[in-house]
Amino acid sequence: MRKTDIELINEILNGNHVLFEEIVERYQSSVFVIALGFVQNREDAEDIAQEVMVNIFCNLNKFKGDSLFSTWVYRIAVNGSLDFLKKTRIIRQNAVIPWRVRRCWRLFVSHIRRRVTVLGV
Repeated sequence: MRKTDIELINEILNGNHVLFEEIVERYQSSVFVIALGFVQNREDAEDIAQEVMVNIFCNLNKFKGDSLFSTWVYRIAVNGSLDFLKKTRIIRQNAVIPWRVRRCWRLFVSHIRRRVTVLGV
């Protein structure tokens, strides 16, 4: 039986980070389509979708359940797309990446590496 989003979130927050893959499977294509609507470029939309999924992973504990999880994901995808558009202009000028994004990215990559090691891939 397929777990609900809330069940997945609770288990992920309780340490079963492997289940985040199911969140990615459920929402990554929707996030990609939202991003593509903003940037009109497949590669940029893929980058945004990946960053949004990292953002969701890093902030999952902030989901309060006041709305559907899909609504929360949608809002993060929209904000991520808008941030990307703003950031691309700023990065061209300053070449600065905020420390929090780097930290979340390292956590996410570390999780993926552990998963790959467990699978023996």
